[in-house]
Amino acid sequence: MKQREILLQRIEGFYIEVASVFNEVEGKIMHDSKFTRMFRKKDYAGNIAKIEECKGLALHIDVKDIVAEDEKSKDVIVRFERALAMFNALCDAYINLQDFLKKKTRGEKAPMSQYKELMSKVRQSKMVTHIAMQDLSVVYTEYAEKN
Repeated sequence: MKQREILLQRIEGFYIEVASVFNEVEGKIMHDSKFTRMFRKKDYAGNIAKIEECKGLALHIDVKDIVAEDEKSKDVIVRFERALAMFNALCDAYINLQDFLKKKTRGEKAPMSQYKELMSKVRQSKMVTHIAMQDLSVVYTEYAEKN
C-alpha cells in the first residue's frame, strides 16, 4: 500500500472511529455540564472513561512512520499531527471538567471559580481543535481528490 493511501486511511479512521464517537460524548457532556444541571448526579466516571477511550485511540494513530512522498503529503501530515495534538488537549480539558463535576456532586470542595476556569479551558480547547480539524478537513479533501 502506498504511503498516500496509508495516510488517507488513518485520517479517515480518526474521523470515523474517534471524532464521531467523541462528538456524541461531547454533546452529552456539554448538556450535563450546564450550570443548572451540574449539581445533579451524572455518570461522570463513565464520561471520563469514554473520553479517555477516544484519547487513547487518537494517541495510537501514528503518523511518524509515514514517509511523505511530496510537499503536499508533508503538509497533510503536519496538519494531521496538529489536529491530533489539539484533540488530545481537548480530551484532557473535558476530563478535568468531568472530574471537577464528579467531586462537586460528592460534596468535595469545588469552588465556582474553578468551574469557570475549567469551562474556559474547554471552550478555548474546543475552538483551537475546531480550527485544526477544519484545516485538516480542507487539506484532506484536496489531497484525497488528487489522483
